[in-house]
Amino acid sequence: MEKVNMEESKLLELLEKHQVPVRTWGKGKARKVEELMAELMAGRSTLVNNGVGLVRLVRVAAVSVCYTLDGPPHLQLKAKKANPQSSKEYPWSMNGVSLYEKLLRGEDALDAAMRVLGEFGISGKLSSTTLETKTVWGPKDSIVYPGLQDRFEKVPVSIFLPRYFYRPKGYRAEGKGAARFVWVEN
Repeated sequence: MEKVNMEESKLLELLEKHQVPVRTWGKGKARKVEELMAELMAGRSTLVNNGVGLVRLVRVAAVSVCYTLDGPPHLQLKAKKANPQSSKEYPWSMNGVSLYEKLLRGEDALDAAMRVLGEFGISGKLSSTTLETKTVWGPKDSIVYPGLQDRFEKVPVSIFLPRYFYRPKGYRAEGKGAARFVWVEN
């Protein structure tokens, strides 16, 4: 896939050139053009041309946060459901993953994991493992940007908390996607 370089003023022109229906954006689940531009400028995603059309490439760290007092079983941090009767799972807290964090341009998965853990007040050198392998999904039709394809690359990272960062009642992430995280036996 060929990476698409552009200036901010050229994004709309590029989308129109590839017949992306931007007039439908900002309605329903679709985000606005300004949100894509902010994502691209912040380095949270990249547009690439795969020869057929534009693909939004998103790289994420799949962070598993664990704590073990005296060996197995260990506890894993998970997002808590807002409504216990709801069957809705948080997408960033499934399949052995505590949360997902988009990698910024040039950032590795461990740096992204540490950046998001900073929202819990967790920082410094922690025991971790990062797998070199990554899982790739897509390209598939984008839900949030109709007319684009999305391709996701997931890099798994496991973080093991030392005793001084362990809070038995869990954590509340501050910031944009504030959520409550609790420990569950894994």
